[in-house]
Amino acid sequence: GRTAAHILGLDVIAIERPGYGANPLEKDMDPVDRAMRQAKRAMDHAGWKKAVIMGQDIGTHFAFAFARTFPQHSMALISGATTPPMGGMDDTEHMPKLHRVNAWAAQKMPAFMHWIVNVGIGQIQKKGVDIIPQLLFADAEFDRDRLSQAKYLAALETSFALVTAQQGLGFTDDMRLTNFDWWDWLDDLDLPVHLFHGQQSQTVAQAAVEKMAQRLPQAQLHLVEDAGHSMPFTHANLLLRQALRAGILSGF
Repeated sequence: GRTAAHILGLDVIAIERPGYGANPLEKDMDPVDRAMRQAKRAMDHAGWKKAVIMGQDIGTHFAFAFARTFPQHSMALISGATTPPMGGMDDTEHMPKLHRVNAWAAQKMPAFMHWIVNVGIGQIQKKGVDIIPQLLFADAEFDRDRLSQAKYLAALETSFALVTAQQGLGFTDDMRLTNFDWWDWLDDLDLPVHLFHGQQSQTVAQAAVEKMAQRLPQAQLHLVEDAGHSMPFTHANLLLRQALRAGILSGF
């Protein structure tokens, strides 16, 4: 991703979110509020007045929070793989069984969910990061097979280091946030929004992303036939090129 951004001439600010790396996730902290305000301080420090905001997977939630809170500093928003808001557990009916179980545990039994995450961390530490695709996408064959390719191993190692720095606290909290209902945020978000969805995804229903696009005042839906939910790994260049186009169209 960094190499592709450099080739395109893009400057990128990417913060460690609370619970990852060295950014603490403390009790009763709102990780979304903390992350977006840290991003804003990073922009101020860099002297940026505006930016194209990009969110991937659960980062969709964080990106929309930033654009909603700081609209004057947001030129456009790119999301891929888009993870829409959830209205309730009924919205998980399209998911494979393991994903549904994890979604339920994240909402109803957070302590159990943290235990599940730590068991997974222990397995990866014992067997290596190449088992991550199986753990994340055991019942989603397309994404499991794509992410198992050797060229993504270095990215998996970096991601695993960020996750384990605080024993999976951030990842566990992401599971909770994935099922958060924030549909009402969409109604007044008046900036260009590009929602990317991999049509091979079993994790997110295309109908949910389409519903999200219909609700946004300025949304464009991009359906990618040969992608799944692992799009941030497999199609990083596509997302970055859209960010460049969005910035140019916004007069940057």
